[in-house]
Amino acid sequence: MPNPPRFAAAAATRAILAGGVRIGNREPVAARASEDASPVRVVWSHESEPLADLLADMWLPSDNVLAEELLCAVGAQPPEVRGTREAGLAWEKAWLGKLGVDTGAAFDLEDASGLSAYDRITPRDLVTVLRHDWDGPYHDAVLDALPIAGVRGTLKSSFVGTAAEGRVFAKTGSLSHAGTLAGYVATTKHGAVIFAFQVDDWVGDPADLRDARSRVLAQFVED
Repeated sequence: MPNPPRFAAAAATRAILAGGVRIGNREPVAARASEDASPVRVVWSHESEPLADLLADMWLPSDNVLAEELLCAVGAQPPEVRGTREAGLAWEKAWLGKLGVDTGAAFDLEDASGLSAYDRITPRDLVTVLRHDWDGPYHDAVLDALPIAGVRGTLKSSFVGTAAEGRVFAKTGSLSHAGTLAGYVATTKHGAVIFAFQVDDWVGDPADLRDARSRVLAQFVED
């Protein structure tokens, strides 16, 4: 929506009126300095969910709006809690560079949701990020937040009845003529395998693409 604060104010006004409360002056009141010298008292505060829970809220249903909000959060300069989109992108690009991601000609980052047609990353670099998550201190938080084939999130109905069911922890990404899937598969013999499938300009039947992924992942599990 173009103006979230205005939308929230209008929704609150409708709710108050529906409750039978009369609103007199609806014009905004100009802010002015208070002459009260008493200490500031906190009237109400609200803390968000822990970051691990927000991660699940974003990945399981594939919430693009939350992704963009978290991008702004990483770009914030303390004590601010929300920065700009540009600052968030700069922070993320710098962080990816430290991981060893090649941020040259084959890489571009325009948003947090992956909806921009200008987003670019190679499968190898995406696996680099996933390897960092696997080896890093937030290993469990990442696995707890990812969709699981046949179990939850955007993979709940995927790979059901195959060897990959319950063994693929991954994030989906789907647009017209493009489909990605990247994450981890728990094999029966070799432990975890990190993978990244990225398909662009797909003009065939989406079911054929899903079937190909299913066969490859099932082979990962069993071989």
